[in-house]
Amino acid sequence: MRLSIPHYAFFTRKPGHRADFYLYTCRTHSVPGMTARQVEAYTNAKKLYLSGDLAKALEAVSAENFTAKRGHQALLLKAKILFLQGDTDTPAKILSDLVDEHPEYTEARIWLARTLLARGDPTAAESALTRAMEFNPDDPRILSLMGNVREILKDYRQATEYYSCAALYADDLARTEISLAQIYYRFGQRDQALAHIRRAQTLVSDNSVLRRPLKEAEKRMSGESSNEH
Repeated sequence: MRLSIPHYAFFTRKPGHRADFYLYTCRTHSVPGMTARQVEAYTNAKKLYLSGDLAKALEAVSAENFTAKRGHQALLLKAKILFLQGDTDTPAKILSDLVDEHPEYTEARIWLARTLLARGDPTAAESALTRAMEFNPDDPRILSLMGNVREILKDYRQATEYYSCAALYADDLARTEISLAQIYYRFGQRDQALAHIRRAQTLVSDNSVLRRPLKEAEKRMSGESSNEH
């Protein structure tokens, strides 16, 4: 049984927890520049990170010697963990080295900008984001961060423009929530499917074509969950 929601380019995933899925993809696809031991350390660290165990994830990713040239994914993960633990000095150095070695590494530039904003340096953050926009001008994360920068600098007009552009991608994020709901619903996990439907509703605009079918799906699934309990 499928939800009465427009179908948007579903892709096949290996069933299981997100962390298990990530571990599966890392082990079945090569990670450029890493040795087998480094790949194992990185995938284990990523699994721990996704499960929320930051301390063990940091321990795992620190077990091997990664460089910006060979192991950029692992160094990005390490910087993210340290940042989430409240450290901004070490991540700033790691991420600066990464973008120096890989100028088009958008994910590293995004996290560098977040780190610089946390350090109270919006001008440097804007510089990192401006370079990122050369390659990804429509990335809503970059647009939102640029909005943060301009707001901090009290340029509220331009901040509003950036935030408005980022908000245009809300329906795309909602479709991701719908995809998750479809999968959970397909395997009979209605409560989890309903949670994603409700999250999708918070993302779409009032005039979105998704709003009505989402509302109908929520009503239908709420009734099914009540009947099961």
